[in-house]
Amino acid sequence: MYLSKMSITDYQDYLTYATHAYAQDKIQAGTWSPAEAQTLAAESFQRLLPDGPNTPDHYVFSLMQEGIDQPIGILWIHAQDQKAFIYDFEINSAYRGQGYGKAALKVAEQWAHTQGIREIGLHVFAHNQSAYHLYKKMGYLETDISMVRQIDAEPQPTQHATATTFSEKLDSLIALRESGRASQDTAVLKEALTGFQDLIHAHPQEPVLHYQIGICFDNLGFTNDAIPHYERAISLGLGEDDLRRCYLGLGSSYRVTGQYAHSLAILEKAVEQFPEY
Repeated sequence: MYLSKMSITDYQDYLTYATHAYAQDKIQAGTWSPAEAQTLAAESFQRLLPDGPNTPDHYVFSLMQEGIDQPIGILWIHAQDQKAFIYDFEINSAYRGQGYGKAALKVAEQWAHTQGIREIGLHVFAHNQSAYHLYKKMGYLETDISMVRQIDAEPQPTQHATATTFSEKLDSLIALRESGRASQDTAVLKEALTGFQDLIHAHPQEPVLHYQIGICFDNLGFTNDAIPHYERAISLGLGEDDLRRCYLGLGSSYRVTGQYAHSLAILEKAVEQFPEY
């Protein structure tokens, strides 16, 4: 197997497929409505790959196998400062279960070595056990593990439905989000996200709303969508109590998405501003 820089023609096909798939994921997750999903997905790809396969520090490859005259999959890597992050990796359905996934990761490591890269990162959801076990077999190590313990208690009624003032609505939505995070209840997190998004239409310059939306996206696993809200919250003058945690969330999100230089810069800024934290 070998890597071949994706042609413009193949990239357009990939972009069409990937944008649609991303939009469908967002619709299924309840994050975007069907009416807006395709547009927002296209904007996400445009933000990450403004020059397509020629975007600096991004490498979009077709996975090629000797004896097969068409790509068997794709590999998209971001590389910077001797570190790389796999944004997308997929073996086409007709070629799965034949060892090509393992072979592709080996080829990716060989390519990384020639580029002077010392570390490759990626993200995998806990429910994707087949990918998780493949990465474990290939020597990838877990660097972050989220754990939750369920506490038996009488359910508390949420108050956001009857809240009238901005402060009351905000407090009730934060409580709802915290409840969803603690219980890992996706439906509750989506409900909180929708509430924050509805509220921000009337208060677009409110930094705490951008911060809370960023947290919701993070909790739902949509790290790329969290980043602009964390950034916006900081630029709008987020209060110090939340600012420390926002710096940490943004730095972590940059790292998870392979933007290591940005991650280091924002965390250094946080340490400088909050040396005791």
